[in-house]
Amino acid sequence: MGYELYRHVLNNAPAEIDAAARLVLAVIADDANEKTRRSYLGMDLLSHRTGLLPDSASKALRRLAKAGFEIRVPVGTDKNGKPVFAMKGHRTVYLIPVFPERFMAPKPGREADLQGEESPDERQAKDGSKAGSSSAKAGRESAKPGREADPLPQSPQSPHSFGPEDGSLFPVPEETNTHKDEMNKPAKKKTTAPEHLDITDQMRAWADQNTPGINLELETLKFLNHHGAKGSKFIDWVKAWRNWMINARQFAEERQQNRRGNLRVVGGSRNDVPDNSYWDNVTDEDLKRSFL
Repeated sequence: MGYELYRHVLNNAPAEIDAAARLVLAVIADDANEKTRRSYLGMDLLSHRTGLLPDSASKALRRLAKAGFEIRVPVGTDKNGKPVFAMKGHRTVYLIPVFPERFMAPKPGREADLQGEESPDERQAKDGSKAGSSSAKAGRESAKPGREADPLPQSPQSPHSFGPEDGSLFPVPEETNTHKDEMNKPAKKKTTAPEHLDITDQMRAWADQNTPGINLELETLKFLNHHGAKGSKFIDWVKAWRNWMINARQFAEERQQNRRGNLRVVGGSRNDVPDNSYWDNVTDEDLKRSFL
């Protein structure tokens, strides 16, 4: 590969060569042999490496020839006497020209080097070397027996930082993430109905307040039998028990209302539902007259 030829083209190719032609020339130079300066790069690979279409790469080669830099080696001529650069069984051969060397301005400090003076880069490097030697000497002095070395400065975030007065360590706050802890907790699983459910004092207090008048023992037995037969599964059986008691209370109220609506009213309309005091005032004679 022609690395030196590639650098030669980049550094010394004339400025009037356009960007596409310069790219084609540089790619061919990179492929050329260092000694013969020749390249046998095919058009398909040249197009791939330059990113140009084959037609655009051919036009770039023609512009190079028009600028006076014909890098294609002719293999013959046509009937009009024009050079032919490729034919069947013979691919195009490229020859990288030798460009005149461009003047390269010396780098800063180069003239001082030629005169034996130190450049700014050398002075900076020497100053850094002196500073390093001073630090190393101070370290050796602190390591001598009988002398306690000063502690190295630490940042306030370091767990080894010392307090300004009492020499205690700064407390390092522990990382806590409540949300992360909640996510890591194992999820509760649903279970089937237990064989027995103890009615605690807390459950009784809740029932007295929310579902008074319910036979807790009987309804609890019905609750367990119902869900045990169905194979129901709940995460919290106490809350399921509360829902059952609420429904039992509602069903009891509905039954009581239906029973009142079906009473036969004596001495009045069906919409007039008598209370207990009414029956206390009804005599046997009144009941006999109502059936006559």
